[in-house]
Amino acid sequence: MKKIIVATRMKFNENILIIYHKTLMSDENLDNVDSNSIFGFMVDTRLATIIYTKTRDAYCDFVDDWHSQNDGKNIYDDFFCKRI
Repeated sequence: MKKIIVATRMKFNENILIIYHKTLMSDENLDNVDSNSIFGFMVDTRLATIIYTKTRDAYCDFVDDWHSQNDGKNIYDDFFCKRI
């Protein structure tokens, strides 16, 4: 499988960054992380997004509802790919 690396930068204003928090999923092994480390998460569809919490919650509700109505189907192949 070809390795894909994605990076993003969000800029809201010209202020200098004071605090930066890395988002973790709680199962990462951080024993070897140092100031030169870069890490993230797998994105098998090559799609990633940064969204508000309310948007995430609405999307998760949509996915749960879709799966309950489409038993055994794959949301990426059977829903999203048809709309791209």
